[in-house]
Amino acid sequence: MKKYLTLLIIFFMTMHVHAQYGHRVYYTDSISNDWLNDGLISNFNLNAGVPVYMGVGRNLSTLTGSIERSRYVRVSLTGPTLNNRRYQFFRTGQELGSRLNAISEGNSYLMMGGTALGTNLNPVPGGSDLLLMKTTAVGVPSIAFKFDLGGGADEALCTRRSNRTSTNFHTCGSSTLQSLGQGRAFVMKHNNNLNTVSWVRTFSLPCTNGTAGTVEAVSVVDDSLSNTVVVVGNVRGTTGCQRAFIAKFSSTGTLRWLFFVTSTNGTDLDFQSIRETGMAEDYLITGSIALPNQGRRVLLMRVNTSGLTPVTLFAKSLFSTGPTPNFPVVAQFGYDVAVRSESGKNEFYVCGANQYTNTLTDGVVFKTDSLGTPLAQRIYFGNGRDQLNAIDVYSGASGSGFAAFGRIERIVSIGTPLRSQAWLSKGYYNLVTGCNEIADNPQALNLNLQYTAQSITTSSAFTRDSLTAQNTTVLNVQLCWATTVSGGSNARLGFDEEESEEVSPFSGDAAALDAIIFPNPSASEPVTLRLQSREEMEVTAVLFDVSGRKMDAFLLQLPQGESSAPLNTADLPAGVYFLQLTDPQGTVKTLRWMKR
Repeated sequence: MKKYLTLLIIFFMTMHVHAQYGHRVYYTDSISNDWLNDGLISNFNLNAGVPVYMGVGRNLSTLTGSIERSRYVRVSLTGPTLNNRRYQFFRTGQELGSRLNAISEGNSYLMMGGTALGTNLNPVPGGSDLLLMKTTAVGVPSIAFKFDLGGGADEALCTRRSNRTSTNFHTCGSSTLQSLGQGRAFVMKHNNNLNTVSWVRTFSLPCTNGTAGTVEAVSVVDDSLSNTVVVVGNVRGTTGCQRAFIAKFSSTGTLRWLFFVTSTNGTDLDFQSIRETGMAEDYLITGSIALPNQGRRVLLMRVNTSGLTPVTLFAKSLFSTGPTPNFPVVAQFGYDVAVRSESGKNEFYVCGANQYTNTLTDGVVFKTDSLGTPLAQRIYFGNGRDQLNAIDVYSGASGSGFAAFGRIERIVSIGTPLRSQAWLSKGYYNLVTGCNEIADNPQALNLNLQYTAQSITTSSAFTRDSLTAQNTTVLNVQLCWATTVSGGSNARLGFDEEESEEVSPFSGDAAALDAIIFPNPSASEPVTLRLQSREEMEVTAVLFDVSGRKMDAFLLQLPQGESSAPLNTADLPAGVYFLQLTDPQGTVKTLRWMKR
């Protein structure tokens, strides 16, 4: 067993030095569960046009008794290691933990929003308050407040700097009614020092059957040219209660209108993000929609809100069949959208996730034109289940492209629980093939949307308490970069070696057959299939490429215990492959392997 331990440690250490082409810029250590819920590309401390990538989320150690802490990541692809940091914000009073869901850039500072968790570490009635925090440009906390909106669990899901007044922000999210256990949506306007709240609007919405639903406002935009604030969100409850809404407020918090959004083409619309297109009161909204016989698919719509009712400019369902016939896509989700408007280009980039029949997921990015017609799609392979939650674009002297923020639920070793790890991926506008990426042919279905007006009653009560913001010691991480794609720098932050966990690749008491391919990825021979079987058995092995074409097939006679077999990969071109192992009972185990 010790020899496998040593090999696995060597594999982790080599991950620092391999060049990446637009994929897996950053992910964190293997002893924590981490997420990046939101992120942006900042102009702070630009060096020869090189941007800074910043993401926020949460961190929860796998150690017994650990608390959830807010996670903040700052990555610069050049300059000293001081520019590449991880912070963990935490509380030491009655607030046992915190999480961050949103980040917005101010003038040499950052605004972050989330929730301060209570004594039970969960946002349940009585358990949490809205957390807003201002930091320096490098992420050091300077001001922090928690807000009680009259509910039991208050949480910021979005925060956005005003496009008209640089010192003001809009924050939205959910507030659970402590007495009923039902969520309300909220929108608030506040200044950058968090000592002035101009207005708060909290409201409830019904399910389709008239019962009260759990409501959340998920994204907000403050229009650049008009005095309006637009927010989107969802109502969730019992089966069939999934409803999406869009609301418009004046700059002083007066509700202009609120509409439920439905489609004759599908059901259960779910909104996740709203972004400006660069034109007054003209917005992109992304999310997902359930289509007949297709499952849930990505939603992208463009809407104008200048009138007394929203006007749909286009509405599309974006989808694909998946990277290989062996793993059909059963659902696709859109979580965020970014707008590219430069060099004569007007393109949109939607990030999200693919879900397959084997329950695994991959991060995805759709590229569309200004009418929402899909131009390309990239599928980012992870190590188990991964998704991209936020996306931002950048064009500069050092190269152009996007950064997507999310998480990987990574397989640390066979038979052990998946570990969630923060994930930052840099890509390019032309969506070229890179390490651990493949292309797919996206399709689109035109949707017919309807808007149903809904009257609501808003409340404005809140209390605010100042917090003493704290953060852990700065954690510097190793940085390397190299690229030959589209110009510009490209990088990945790998494992901190001192934080890499020494684990066996085999669980010893899991399935009847365990297997790994080593090394993975690999650039040269030899490549070895390492196996562990609880009994003697004959196993059928079939190797497929990403298109589902059979590349090789052979039988394995396995003894009880551990064994290994060489894989003949010398004649295979670089790419992603799937090795299917079938035992005598018909149980199939599929391994994903990459050849560089």
